[in-house]
Amino acid sequence: MLTPPIPVVLPLVAAALLASVHRIVPRWLAALIAVFTALVVACVAVSMVVYARDAALVVYWFGGASTHVGPVERLAFVIDDSSAMLVLLAGILSAMAMIFGFRAFGADGRFYAWALVFLGAASGLCIAGDVLTLFICFAVVVAAAIVLCGACRFRAVNWAAASSWHWESRCSRGQVR
Repeated sequence: MLTPPIPVVLPLVAAALLASVHRIVPRWLAALIAVFTALVVACVAVSMVVYARDAALVVYWFGGASTHVGPVERLAFVIDDSSAMLVLLAGILSAMAMIFGFRAFGADGRFYAWALVFLGAASGLCIAGDVLTLFICFAVVVAAAIVLCGACRFRAVNWAAASSWHWESRCSRGQVR
């Protein structure tokens, strides 16, 4: 049986692991764990493509719910050919971005943790089955993207979304390196 939450949960678990041990893990090992996780997500997406080719539509309800008449308060993932291909694309592009981050600007474990959060949320965004799941994954994608943009600009992962004026004033005074 195919379990659709794997491409979402696996990067988030790996991100939590990297975020908790980023000070003691060497930079190359953090990159290796992150790239390996992204490639595993891509492999799972290939299996989702094969599985979705045989089944018309795969619907996974969180909490064991089934389809019924009336409003649904549970989250759902829906897998078809196009959503599985989008998860595959997200996995491959994330692995390439992580390799580039290692080679180009010497990213540390926090960068890879946020990149994995971005991958997990982007995978969830691709296979979201209802508006609530779509909104949750979109919010996490935006938050991770803001942090990753700050990581490239300031060479450190910070909550750039907290106060953009504060960061701009510090940058103009030369306090951020």
